[in-house]
Amino acid sequence: VMRGDETEVINYKLYSRDQRILAEGLISDEKDSKLTFEIDELKMSLISELANFGHEIDGLLNLDIEIAEVLGDPKITANGRLNRFSLDQFPYGDLLIESIWDRPNAKINLDTRLVHQDASKILLQGSYLLKNDKSPLDFRLFTEGMFPLDYISPFVDGQLYDSTLISTDIRN
Repeated sequence: VMRGDETEVINYKLYSRDQRILAEGLISDEKDSKLTFEIDELKMSLISELANFGHEIDGLLNLDIEIAEVLGDPKITANGRLNRFSLDQFPYGDLLIESIWDRPNAKINLDTRLVHQDASKILLQGSYLLKNDKSPLDFRLFTEGMFPLDYISPFVDGQLYDSTLISTDIRN
């Protein structure tokens, strides 16, 4: 619904069987305006086919996105879960994601947790630097339980260089 300089999105749904995308909110110059998206049970294999990620991604995505001040100084937060996440047909488990777009510093702050079927956990906290082409990852990696290093290799492919410093803190 358009009213002057405002556009209100009311219960806009796009769905197919169990998959659903819902959009609601207000697009305006007002500071308290926000647009929200709810994504339920989206099959990542469909997205993987449409976008050329270089890897075959699968799983069911459930995600809530909020965009505040859409026409002003946008602030974007996203929280979700990718159930039964697999990459190149290798099953990783469930991936939980919290992210905030830090626009002034040109980065996305991430807090992720991968829970594998064997109950091991990998926690990744840090930032993806949007304006750093050479090494955009600035993360701390925490683990609970043992896991093969192959678990993280697809995520850092092309990001680790001979000059990359990797430090560890092993605790009992």
